[in-house]
Parts: sequence; C-alpha cells; structure tokens
Amino acid sequence: NLYAVRAADFHAWAGGGVTGGDVPEEVAERIAGITLRGTLHASLRGYQAFGAKFILAQRKALIGDEMGLGKTLQALAAIVHLAATPEATGDDGRLHALVVCPPSLRINWRREIERFTDLDCHVIHGADRDAAFHAWRQGGGVAVVGFPEIRDNPRYTDPEEPADILVVDEAHRAKNSRSQQSQAVQAMTALSPYVAYLTGTPLENRVDEFVTLLTALDPGLTLDTVRAEGFRTAIAGVYLRRNQDEVLDELPPLVDVEEWVDPTPEDRERYRDAVARGHFADMRQAASAPGSAKMERLQELLDDGADAGKTIVFSFFRSVVDALPGMLGDRAFGPVAGGVSHADRQQAVDDFTAADPGAVLVCQITAAAEGLNIQAANRVVIVEPQLNPAVEAQAVARAHRMGQIRTVEVHRLLTPDSVDERLVELLAEKRAQFDLFARDSAAADAAPEAVDVSEARLIEQVIADERRRLGEPPRL
Repeated sequence: NLYAVRAADFHAWAGGGVTGGDVPEEVAERIAGITLRGTLHASLRGYQAFGAKFILAQRKALIGDEMGLGKTLQALAAIVHLAATPEATGDDGRLHALVVCPPSLRINWRREIERFTDLDCHVIHGADRDAAFHAWRQGGGVAVVGFPEIRDNPRYTDPEEPADILVVDEAHRAKNSRSQQSQAVQAMTALSPYVAYLTGTPLENRVDEFVTLLTALDPGLTLDTVRAEGFRTAIAGVYLRRNQDEVLDELPPLVDVEEWVDPTPEDRERYRDAVARGHFADMRQAASAPGSAKMERLQELLDDGADAGKTIVFSFFRSVVDALPGMLGDRAFGPVAGGVSHADRQQAVDDFTAADPGAVLVCQITAAAEGLNIQAANRVVIVEPQLNPAVEAQAVARAHRMGQIRTVEVHRLLTPDSVDERLVELLAEKRAQFDLFARDSAAADAAPEAVDVSEARLIEQVIADERRRLGEPPRL
C-alpha cells in the first residue's frame, strides 16, 4: 500500500541511472565536480541530480526531459543548492529565485516549493501582487509569476535587480520572438546569472522556434538546422533531454487503443450540415453531442471498467466538457477547463485522487495538458483527435508519468469517414517527425519546413477533402 502511494520515492531510494545524454567531456567534468547542497525534502534519482548539476554547471540550460520525469524537482534542486551557496546569494545572503509559468501552474509550483523546500514562496498575482513582489525582493525566496504578468513589466527586467536564478516552465510558450512575453523572457534570461528553461515539447511546429529558445540561452550559438549531427553537436552544451524508456525501467506499459465507432444517423446529419457550411469545429463535434455514438461508447468504457481504476476524459471543446458531468453523474469530477479558477482545478484533481475507483475527471485538453500530476488515473479517453500531436502527448503524460504503477490505457474515440479519419492520416507523418526531432534533440534531416503543418493550412485541407468526398461544391 505504501508503494502504491509513494512509488517514485521507492525507486529513487533504490538508486537509478545517471543518464545525462550526450554532453561534452568538459561539461561532464564540471558536473562531476559539483556536490548538491541545501535541504530538499525528496530523494533525487541519478538522472535528476545530473539535470540539476547540468543547470549549475552550464548556468543557462534547457531541460527538455520527456514529460513525467520530474523537471520541476530538478529545478528546485538547483535553487536550494544556490540558496546554500554564499557566493550565489549576494551581499544580503538571501537567494532571489524567480519562476515564470503558465497561470494555471502557479498553484502547482507553490505546492511543490512548500512540499520539497524550506524556502519562502511568494505567488505574485491578484490584488496582493505588489505586496508579494516587495516581500520577495526584501526577504528572498522563490517568487512565482504567470506569463501574463511579465509582459511589458519593467520590474522583472530591471538590470539593477535581476533574479539570482530564473526558471521558465513550459518554456515553449516563449518561442515566438515577436511576442511581448517572449521578449520579456529573453530580457530576463540575459540578466540572470542562472537560467533553466523547462519543457517536454521544445518543438511544436517549426525548428526555428526551438532555435529561438536555444539562442536566448546562448546568443553565440551558430546552428545548422538542416544537418542533424551538426545541430546536436552545437546544442550539446545547452540542451539536455532524457526519455522515459531511458531512465524509468519501472514505468508500466502504455496501451494505445483506437476506438472506431459508427456514427448514428443524427451524427451523420450533423456532420453533413457542418461540412456544407465549412464549419470545422462543428465537424469535429458532430459525433460527440449528447446521445451520440462517441458518448455511447464512452459510457460503455466507463461502465466496463468501473472497478478497474480511474479515468480522465479529455476534449478540446467546452460544450463537450460541460455536458459530461450531467451524463456521468456523481462519479464525475471537474471540469478542469478554461474559465474555471486554478484553485478549483487543483481542488477537482485532489478530490478525484481521493475518490473511489470508477471516478472520472473531466478536462478540457487545453486547460489540463500542462503541469497537472494525475497518477491516480490509469485510463485516458481522448474524445477527438487534436490538431497538434504534442497536445495529446502532454495529456497522456498527466497519468503516464513517474509514480504510476499500473498499466495506462489510452482510448481515442474516432468516427470513420469523417474529419477524424482525415486528421489521423494527415497528422501521422507530423507526429513521427516531431517525435524523432524531440527524442533525438536534433533537427530533422529534411528541411525545417518538412515538420511545419500549420493549423490554418491543415483545416483548409481537411474541409476541402471532406467536401469533395461528400459531393459538396467547392467553396469560393
């Protein structure tokens, strides 16, 4: 029973590999000379200690470990080390660490800081944000701020008061060099002596977005985005990635099941109407309305496995998410969705974790694909295919991550002869190329454009294909 609750701690105590990826010899020597200091209330695995030391040795680094490997803990280990290192804390002896993250993760970071460290945590948000900021500047500790708060905000880019260490969580959100939040992150990165970017999806669409992150950390990088080997060599000193199968021997299997369901006559009618109107969102939701084929199959899945564990149901659409609690009754928790406060989202996760087998957590995939740890679930249902494979991977990683001890089933609900089938076909190649790039931490052998499938172009292509298939006249 204790193992079921604290599996990650058991495996950390048992030891583990020190997989560090392919780092240059001089970097490996610097890492070997570092002994982590400070109080961290957790047992680091070998690869996690290596990641923390990589940050400290290189000072500015991107930790791109696959989702579920504990990037937060690696960053906290680096922070507490610096807090216990006099030369890193300045004249006042107080470390000033700053965490920038999506707004939905502020609560998660506060909980992790309070759980694993003895440092003061200041969440800079809401009516008390000014007081929290000044308390952090005066007393030190860790400040947590959302991406929106740093946009065009000079208090975070003041060269007279840089953070001693900057951590940017879900750092791929700073990939657009033209956005205000990306420019703020870049300015803060230039000022802080230690910087850790954390993201399990460093590349979402284009290689040059990944390059934006890397060159912010090391402006002197000269990158060849065509030749993979040269790219890997150039970024080895700033980019570290480990994959689950390399460092988590105990991680249970992931079973991926495509659930193809025949649409009802009403589903087909809704679908044809949406195609005739060229309405992409309605095409995607045609088979997931109340009483639809997908909802019937979802009920069957949940009823068949009521005693087997707990389930997370993801959908992109708020209308689907809002309809599910009424359909599922008392076993439904949530929703975790846009418009729901971050405190209520975390409370829903906590209640779901404490609930009996058969519980279902209802989530909008854009609101719950990042940051949440939901090892209590051993089944995931994705109601419709997503336009970005990385979003689905992040959603699955909420359950299939360190600490999970049961096989995780992923059920993807799909209807044949529909937009679902077209999306599965069109995204298969993008998924394979993305996985290859991210796993190997290098550029694709083909030109960068080979992995760029923009959503707008994809939507146009799918609508045109479906109109041709159903005999609808072309749209002007």
